[in-house]
Amino acid sequence: MTTTALPPELAAARDRLLVGVSRRDLAEQAAALSQRYRSVAESHARTTELLAYAVTRMPATYAAVASVLDEITARAPEFSPRCLLDLGSGPGTVAWAATTVFREIEAVTTIDREPGFHELAAKLAQTDPLLARTTRLHADLERSLVISEQFDLVTAAFTLAEITLGRLPDVIETAWAMTSGMLVLVEPGTPAGFARILTARAQLVAAGGRIVAPCPQEGPCPLSGDDWCHFAARLPREKDHRAVKGGMAPFEDEKYTYIVVARGPVSAIEARVLKPPRVSKVETVAHLCGTHGLSEVRIPSRDRDAYRKSQKWRWGTAISG
Repeated sequence: MTTTALPPELAAARDRLLVGVSRRDLAEQAAALSQRYRSVAESHARTTELLAYAVTRMPATYAAVASVLDEITARAPEFSPRCLLDLGSGPGTVAWAATTVFREIEAVTTIDREPGFHELAAKLAQTDPLLARTTRLHADLERSLVISEQFDLVTAAFTLAEITLGRLPDVIETAWAMTSGMLVLVEPGTPAGFARILTARAQLVAAGGRIVAPCPQEGPCPLSGDDWCHFAARLPREKDHRAVKGGMAPFEDEKYTYIVVARGPVSAIEARVLKPPRVSKVETVAHLCGTHGLSEVRIPSRDRDAYRKSQKWRWGTAISG
């Protein structure tokens, strides 16, 4: 599995803000971070809380989003977004990932309800000419959000969990209305996160959206019961990351689920690998989601060409032809 790290300039900007900050305080804030800053519409998180987020969650969010955006470049290499809108932007992590993957982006707009995140995002972006010019809007996605402009690429990463269930369809409708090209939704790789993605998937397909990834078809999702569609992005755990989160492992795997929907036609895939394949000298065994549903395939080593191709399959690989 490929390891995805923060861009060096982003990591350096964050580390400069950590100078003189107690790692013990960061660890304490990180432990209760999610509940504290998401508990009310205007949380006014303290600086230490925001820095704890930058140490613990920013690298994971970046790795997951970068993986999804890389998938877009593989599925739709002609897609060339010029403007980006990120909903629930936090410290600007998605904007960094998007402008790294899509170098042609010329304008970035972010929306978040937490003023402290906008301030942190501005500090982190000081050395990047494009991101320093970001238009940062303070707004709550659950309230009336009226933006007449459309954007080539609209993203919402780990954001739908903040939306009350009753308001989720309205937020998805608004996000889609602001999308002229592609809408990217990323959520934690949990059953609850997948349920939110399924809700968005059904709504967006009904609205005429075309699924770019990960699904090979636009009919009802074949997964049911205790199974859910999710993937993993690997990220390095640097010294401060390990100190704040605890543990000594040099990396961690961020589990995520996602959907990418386009307004225009997209190229189809035959299937996607849903779990890490088992490869032996005898055969490759893989669980696939295909145009005709779920299947377990066994590719014997005696079928040399197919077996050689299957050895390159990874969790999340798209299979075409």
